[in-house]
Order: sequence, then structure tokens, then C-alpha cells
Amino acid sequence: MLPTFFFQNTDQFYTCQPFGSPNIELINEFNNNATSRGNEEFCDPASTCATLSDSVSRLVYDGITNGFLTFTRYLSDIWIAWPVLLVAGVVIPLILSILWIIIMRYSIGFFSWLILVAVNAFNIGITLFFFVKAGYIGASPIYSGSDTSLLPGDLDATGTNESVLLGFGIVAAVVTVFFLILTLLMIRRVRIAVNVIKVATQSINQHPLLLGWPLVPFFMFIVLAAFWLAFGIYVVSSGEVEQEKLPENGGNCIIIEQFASNPNCGDNEQCQCGYTYVFDKGLVYLIIYYFFGFLWTSQFIIALSVFVIASTVAMFYWAGGERARQPKDPIRTGFKRSLTYHAGSLALGSLIVALIVFVRMLLRYMEQRLKAWKTSNPAAQWLICCVDCCLWLLQKFVEFTNRNVYIVISVDGVSYIRAALQALRIIVSNVLRVAAVNIIGDAFLLIGKVAVAAFSGFVAFLILQNSSYTQGSNQISSPILPVVAVILAAFAIASIFMAVVEMAIDTIMLCYCMDCEENGGTATCAPKLLLDSLQEAEKYAAEREGKAASQGSGFSAST
Repeated sequence: MLPTFFFQNTDQFYTCQPFGSPNIELINEFNNNATSRGNEEFCDPASTCATLSDSVSRLVYDGITNGFLTFTRYLSDIWIAWPVLLVAGVVIPLILSILWIIIMRYSIGFFSWLILVAVNAFNIGITLFFFVKAGYIGASPIYSGSDTSLLPGDLDATGTNESVLLGFGIVAAVVTVFFLILTLLMIRRVRIAVNVIKVATQSINQHPLLLGWPLVPFFMFIVLAAFWLAFGIYVVSSGEVEQEKLPENGGNCIIIEQFASNPNCGDNEQCQCGYTYVFDKGLVYLIIYYFFGFLWTSQFIIALSVFVIASTVAMFYWAGGERARQPKDPIRTGFKRSLTYHAGSLALGSLIVALIVFVRMLLRYMEQRLKAWKTSNPAAQWLICCVDCCLWLLQKFVEFTNRNVYIVISVDGVSYIRAALQALRIIVSNVLRVAAVNIIGDAFLLIGKVAVAAFSGFVAFLILQNSSYTQGSNQISSPILPVVAVILAAFAIASIFMAVVEMAIDTIMLCYCMDCEENGGTATCAPKLLLDSLQEAEKYAAEREGKAASQGSGFSAST
């Protein structure tokens, strides 16, 4: 055993470890005592002690930086810093999310224009950057990383990079022009979009329990996951245990211990490769059926949650924002309607999404099996990747459509198919209004999520820098993992709140479009805040038309 007291000791993650240069004075004293008794010296202070010290330090370093030990320390940090996670990862995000919703109501007008200007400025900046680096603007082309002055032009890496950057610049220019045109077309609709978002936050302020509604589907998911896990363990453990035979081609096989070998084999024989679970076809079909049932049920819970929010906000809209004209408990009323009258429509919508997710899971399974069989077929992998990408796009489209379908169902009470056709028709005929609301609303909600997560992480970092967590019994090895856990938890909590706001915005927007469609292009049932903005917009449009008419009549008279 190596006597560690011959080396300087340091505190390495709460333990005293030999780390650093040797203690020459102590080694000389030990060597003198050893030689006086006829024993060998421990090491030569002039040569071997330094090498030995370096080896010990490297050995200690490798030990304390081991991946498993590092992961264990990080888990210990989470356990020690749980009060920080509770305060900075739960309480602060809850408060900040509610504050952000209040800020949205009173400052969305200013931020909406700021967002539009920032998006277009960013697109213009990216476009100019690509053209500058491609050498078409200014004299700052990208450097290829090597001296190509003596190479022929067709072998110049810089030219290749410039061609690629030129292509990116052209694409960025097209996107920039598209957004500029879209912004110009949406200018007259931004005011309506801003007031739609204000009305959505007003509906949440009138029904604050909507912010707590996501807890209900959350507990539903917990019950579903517990049932799925318990029954899944039971089903998977129902297989038969059989011996695995040796590969005929002499491939790799696990080492068979004496207790696991085939009793019919000789002492020097290895007749099987251990044991494995084997499922008959009926059990395999049961597992597939059970897994699909989990996907379908989880999507149904999501549909139920979306419908209740849409129903509550739709009642607010069609009542003109007046609390007296709404049911006493609109959330409970929406939940009752969803299960009593519209469970079939919700089940159909969730079934479509579940089928798409299930097919994507099968593709992932096929891809993993191909890798396990070591059959590298680039064409098959490319085909699976393309199909999976198309299915992902289809899934996002169906999820977006379902949100609007549930809004239409909550308003008109029609079937899923009729609601889908009606929702798509309304969105297509009001695409610029919907685009304005989505761009402004989604950007503001994303900023809110990032701001809440970043501020919560910053607060957690400041708390963990306190002496109570840098020394003593509650000392942590690193603030990294607790801060990351706080950021993820804060982002998740903020996303739950913002999802309610996002659904409220979509509901108000679609109800407004349906109101205009049913009343000859003018919304008559909207809340007062939205009606006031519409009247101002109509007054502004009439003034502009009057000015244009007067200018036109003056021009004709002069001619």
C-alpha cells in the first residue's frame, strides 16, 4: 500500500487525496531512518520521487473524474440542492409566468411592432452576412483555412466556400423578401392581432382557474403511466424462458458459467448461449395492442385538455366578455360537454394522431433492427428517413388542425369531419389574420419561456454560490446540474402556462373569424376591447378611402 502522507494532500470532492508535489522533508527523514536500519529508501528526492508523485496525482485524477463517480456526485448535488430546485425551479417560474401573462396584456402593442421589426432586421442582417462572406459585398470573403495562392483556380477551397455561401445568401434573400411582403400585407391586421391577444389574456384573467387546468390532465397522465408500467411488466414477464443456441457460423457468444450451462452437454462443451425470453405470436400482438392503446389514450387526454380550454374561452367570446352571460363554472361545463356530447369526435382526432405516431415508432424499430443485423443499406435508411420526415410533417399538420377542429366543435357542436372542413376553410380564407396573430403571439410566448427559464437559472446559480452550498455539510461539487435542472423545470412550467395562453389566442382568433363570417364580414359578438379596435380600424379605413376619393375627384376636375 502506498503511504499517502509522503505527498501533499488536498480536498478533492470532500475527501483528502494525495495530489501534488512530494513532501521532501518527510521523505528525507523516512529515508534516513530506513537506511540506518538497513532498509531501502522510499524514493530518491532528486529523481524518482517527482515521477512517483506525478503518477500518484494522475491516478487520483483519473479516479475522481471517473464518469460513474462524476454522475454520482451530480445526483448527490441534486439531492443536496433540492430547496434551490423547489424555489428557483417551481415557485419562481410560477410567479414569473403569471407576471408575463399580465405583461402580455398591457404591453403587447409595443412588443408586436418590435418583434416585426426585429424579425425583418435579423433576416436582412443574415442575408447581408452571407453575401459579404461570399465576396459579393465588401472585401471580407471567408477564409478556407489554407494558403491556396499557388493552386489552380478549380482547386481553390475558398471558391467552393464562396459558392456555398452565395447559395445560402440567395435563399436568405428570398426568405427576407417574403417576410417583408408579408409584413407589409399584415400592417393593417397587426392592430387586430394585438387586440386578439389582449382579449385572450383578458379571458384568462376572468377565469384564472384555467392556469391550473393543466394539472388535471397531468394527473391523468400519471395514472395512465402507472397502469401502463404495471400491466407492461406483467405482460413482458409472461414470456417463456428458453436457451439460446450457439451461432452456426461460430459467432460471438456470452461466456457460459457452470450454473447456466446445458446439463446435457459435456464438461468441455458449450451447447448454448444462455437464456432469453421468447414470446408467442398472441403475446406479441397483445403487447402491440397494449402499446397502441397507451398512445391513443395519451392523445385523448391531450384532446380533452385542449377542448376544455377552447370551450371556456369560446364561452367568454360569444358572451361578449360579460361574466353574467357565461355559465357559473365554464371549466366544469366544458369538461362535462366534452365527455357527454363530443367524446367520439375527440377520440377520432386522437386516433389519427396515435396512428401516425405508431407508424413512426414502427419505422424507428425497423431502423434499429437494420442496425442490429449490420445490414448497411443506404437506400433503405434514406427511404426510412424520408418517410419519417413526411410523417412528422403530417403529424404536426394534424395536431394543428385538431386544435382548430376542437374550437369549432366547442362552438357549433358539429361532428369531427364537418368541423375539420369548416376549420380549414376559415383558416385559408383568413390566412393573413391568422399569420399575424401566430407570428406575434408565438414570438412573445417563446420570449416568455426563455426569459422565465433564464432568470430562474440565474437565481439558482446565485443561491448555489452562497457559502451554505460552497462549504460545510451541504457543499456541492458543481452547480452545473442543479442549474440545468432548474432551467429545464422552469421552461417546462412556463410552457404549460404559455400553452394555455396559446390555446386561448387561437380560440379567440377562430371565434372572431367565425363571427365575421356569420355576420357579413363584421364581428358583432366580440368582447368590447376587440369591438373598439375594429371600429377604430374601420374608421381609419373610411378616412383613407375618403381622402383617396377626394384626391381623385380633384384630379379629374383639374383635367
